[in-house]
Amino acid sequence: MADKVIKEEKKQQRFIMALAVTSIVTMMNNTTVSVSLPSFMEIFAIDVRAAQWVIVGYMLPLGMCMPLSGYLGARYGYRKVYLLMLIFMGIASLGCAVAQSFYILVAFRFLKGVFAGIIIPFTISLIYYYIPKYKQVKYLGISNMTNALGVTIGPSMAGFILQYGSWHALFLFNIPLIMLAFWLSYRALPKSAGNKATKRTDILGIGQICFGTGLVLLAFTNLEIWGVKAAKFWLMIVIGLALVAVFIYRQGRIANPLLNFAVLKYRSFAVTVIVSAFMATVLGINGLLNNI
Repeated sequence: MADKVIKEEKKQQRFIMALAVTSIVTMMNNTTVSVSLPSFMEIFAIDVRAAQWVIVGYMLPLGMCMPLSGYLGARYGYRKVYLLMLIFMGIASLGCAVAQSFYILVAFRFLKGVFAGIIIPFTISLIYYYIPKYKQVKYLGISNMTNALGVTIGPSMAGFILQYGSWHALFLFNIPLIMLAFWLSYRALPKSAGNKATKRTDILGIGQICFGTGLVLLAFTNLEIWGVKAAKFWLMIVIGLALVAVFIYRQGRIANPLLNFAVLKYRSFAVTVIVSAFMATVLGINGLLNNI
């Protein structure tokens, strides 16, 4: 019995290490690139408005795809989706590193944002699914701490890499960390993690949340260019928020919702979501503030 408890404890430790490494990688993917915008502007002969798409191209799909995380985990299994997204993130990082043009770089950043947007919510979902209730607060604290660590060390790491290497190394640096996260996750996550197959795919809901959040994020991305009085800015905001509102209303009334908002009645989970949202907001503006 004692051996079983020790074995399970070690497995949980590998699990939180996997989530920690993954969190650091996903957070660093913004702050490392943000301080590198001047280098991209010089190398690709572009202005700051174009260069910012190296950041926006990651953040925009990240925000759009986060709501799909729960559905994909329940539909195909959290373990399978989590491991696949790590593999795809590694491939996208390699694509960024070998990109020969600015547009190819942004395209691979966009793909990486899609995969990261699906992975990030898993760091919370898997803790609630896999970790005993009496340990969840501790593990959530570790997860949030590693998110902050990724944000903090990103600029310093980028400065060091750019001082002694090229911008390609900014993306190659991710690959060993992703491989480590994959190895730890493969060993720690049970094969049954999250296998709750659903029979229907809510295509309408996917379209509502993706386009809704995408329009809002895109509107604020172009706020400096268009101005706060621009009709197209407010049109995108209104349509985007309306789609999100319809999505939320509809999710409470269908059999297999993409997001189950009823879980927000649990105080600890709701607080965790609010803290994570605040950190994501700070992270999103951090890159551009560094270059004003």
